[in-house]
Amino acid sequence: MRKVARALARLIFGNEGVSRRLERMAWVHALAKRFRVREMMNASLARWPIRRILPISKVIYSVETFETLAVERTYFGNPLMGKIFTANAPETFIDLGCNSGVFPCFLAHVAKGRAPRGICIDANAAQVELARKNVGLNGWPDVHLFCGLVGSKQPDKTEAEFFLAPTSLGSSQFAYQETESGHPLVWKRITVPTLQVEEMWTRIFGPNLRCNCLKIDIEGSEMSFLRQESSLLSRVDTILLEWHIFATTREEIVRFLEEHRFQLEQTIEDEPRHGVLFFRALKR
Repeated sequence: MRKVARALARLIFGNEGVSRRLERMAWVHALAKRFRVREMMNASLARWPIRRILPISKVIYSVETFETLAVERTYFGNPLMGKIFTANAPETFIDLGCNSGVFPCFLAHVAKGRAPRGICIDANAAQVELARKNVGLNGWPDVHLFCGLVGSKQPDKTEAEFFLAPTSLGSSQFAYQETESGHPLVWKRITVPTLQVEEMWTRIFGPNLRCNCLKIDIEGSEMSFLRQESSLLSRVDTILLEWHIFATTREEIVRFLEEHRFQLEQTIEDEPRHGVLFFRALKR
């Protein structure tokens, strides 16, 4: 099963064009569900994780899920990401929607092994534990991990409902059905704590430390988070943000951040239903 799982991983993630086409095909999703392909791969990776030890930086992380393969492709497989972050490697960060903690590994790698300082947040407890493992492998004392929801529809409440998707990459506080492939999603409803990021950052790092990079990948909660915590933006240098059409538009994101003195510096992905944008703060 290990060889089969790795062969499937190479097919799906080894070629950007192939993987993108597969993601858009409803019959592929139906077939994968019928034959429990994701479950097979995750069982194999959980038993036989792929251990990455990156050259030069010596950053370590463990691939224990199908989804982590997709996340590492996002950062390590995209030359544009490397170009953006190598030019001015962030030392401090906030990672919203951290999944298995690949983003801080990427930041440490482009910084040639320098230990990052920051906060990782995800509403999926299983993903937070995977991220905790990867942080622990590197011995980073100033990377702090939390399970909870940011940008809640009801921020005044201490808990909120959250929906786990069949793949952790699509989990959201919105049980949306409009997917790129058209294949319907089956959601699992859970309850998670609501979190206020600026309060957490100030409590952990004090009022003066700047956040060099704020990464936002929270499946439709991006605008509610930005509106609720707009005061946080004054201490942020750059923003890496994924937007989703069922909740907002590229134009709304750009307009809001321009009003808060951020300039769109790079479009990393520009798809009909989502996109990834990189912003830099203007001098104040």
